[in-house]
Amino acid sequence: MFKIIFAACCLGAVPAFGPRANAQTQVIAWGDNTFGQTNVPPNLTNVVAIAGGQYFNMALQGNGNVVAWGASEYGVTEVPSKVTNVVAIAAGGEIGVALLNNGTVVAWGYNSNGLTTDVPSNVTNVVAVSAAYFHCLALRNNGTVVAWGNDYLGETDVPPNLTNVVAIAAGESGYSLALRNNGTIVAWGDNTLTNVPSNLTNVVAIAAGDNHCLALRNNGTVVAWGYNDYGQTNVPPNLTNVVAIAGGDSFSMALQGNGNVVAWGASFYGVTNVPVYLPFAQAISAGDTFGVALVNPGQPSGSEPPPTIISQPQTQTDGMNATATFRAFAYGFPPLSYQWYFNGTNAIAGATNSALTLTNLQPSNIGAYSVAVISPGGTTISSPALLNVLPAVGINLVPAISLYGGVGLSYSVQYINALGPTNAPWTTLATVTLTNSPQFYFDVTAIGQPARFYRIVQVP
Repeated sequence: MFKIIFAACCLGAVPAFGPRANAQTQVIAWGDNTFGQTNVPPNLTNVVAIAGGQYFNMALQGNGNVVAWGASEYGVTEVPSKVTNVVAIAAGGEIGVALLNNGTVVAWGYNSNGLTTDVPSNVTNVVAVSAAYFHCLALRNNGTVVAWGNDYLGETDVPPNLTNVVAIAAGESGYSLALRNNGTIVAWGDNTLTNVPSNLTNVVAIAAGDNHCLALRNNGTVVAWGYNDYGQTNVPPNLTNVVAIAGGDSFSMALQGNGNVVAWGASFYGVTNVPVYLPFAQAISAGDTFGVALVNPGQPSGSEPPPTIISQPQTQTDGMNATATFRAFAYGFPPLSYQWYFNGTNAIAGATNSALTLTNLQPSNIGAYSVAVISPGGTTISSPALLNVLPAVGINLVPAISLYGGVGLSYSVQYINALGPTNAPWTTLATVTLTNSPQFYFDVTAIGQPARFYRIVQVP
């Protein structure tokens, strides 16, 4: 929970607008300031991503450093010295999580059930992170999810067959969300929040609030479900052109393509009263009862940078008739779209997701595969991934029949495909004169055929 989620295969708290962050970028926070969480450090510059927790804030700078401020309970605002070369951040209730550029994860703060000290050993090759009060999620570059921490409601029981995930979100009240590359959502944990609307498709981003969920569709509209005691799931009817979403304690936020921020739901501490002086926003995040925006006053709408590919498709070798899947993970100014190519210039029809799956591989599939990631800021082409298809070797069993009889006598070798009350005649394979007893006879006609029953009949 409590983090920004971007569109179309963007990854957790990965900075959506990192390439255009510079000294002009500013962090603006509003709402609850009981612990100084909206007192942004005055010299904070070059910010590329933001994340709000319960009573604290985090910012990721372009040099890979993390800055935290607000409540210092459990040392959450004391960023460990080993947190360097960071590419993504997430903030839970009182924990901070950082994804390093080597694909590993560091967590600090509240250590309930080993949240910060018992990060699982298989949390490697990570491309996105998400954190709630009592559990964390990590998305690996193979599209699978790892969870750790408390499991009171099954929130860390990742469905065993969950694959092709492109975004994750951890919810405070014990639930988890995963967005698959086909635009559908998988939820587990608290049953009151895992009832994803049955008609919800074409999703490009997800967010988890305290007790409600948000989904952004590829047409720029928002769908919400879960608790609605403060109107947090009452999406404004005229809300369109949304490019990012975030959820806090009983309130919701949306960032529109023109840089406007819209908030609705609980108005604790004025959190839904977005500052009128807020300049063009690039990213949003929702803390417990405060909002955060990353803005760039000198960056007008319409001058967004092209997307960045953070996980390139990988070269692979497979056998004939096998299945191969290529994946690319990217972030950038949403919405993002994809087009896969074969051998550089041949667009593959219908291949417009972040993953490309090829079935029934043949030698004609051998070649280079690349993907173009397209955003309002331009197009970025991945490095080519080579596919090699190994030739097939057909291995078929040839029945070896042992013939017993008199040496020098001749026998008719016969077969039938099924035994039982049938008038089907036996078929003669050959007439064999025994030189040994027993003697092998190989039925080469049985390759690829149904099961056979055999008999020998002496030839007069």
